[in-house]
Amino acid sequence: MLPKLKWDGLVKTVAELGLASLPENVPEQIDESFLKTLHHILLETHIEQGKMTCLNCNHVYSIKDGIPNMLLSEDEV
Repeated sequence: MLPKLKWDGLVKTVAELGLASLPENVPEQIDESFLKTLHHILLETHIEQGKMTCLNCNHVYSIKDGIPNMLLSEDEV
């Protein structure tokens, strides 16, 4: 699974969310502690409420009850 991750994006997202810090590059020696941290970040982290901003167009999508509303209103289409 590690080779399929966009590591730079994951590191940036984790930092923005204030979660456990990750190294800038995937470590060559992967220990159990690193795997537990990665498991927590990838599989146990849920955003219940908040906002998500598109980096391309700066549109803000709201997140409510863990579900992002990614539908555009008629005036935004």
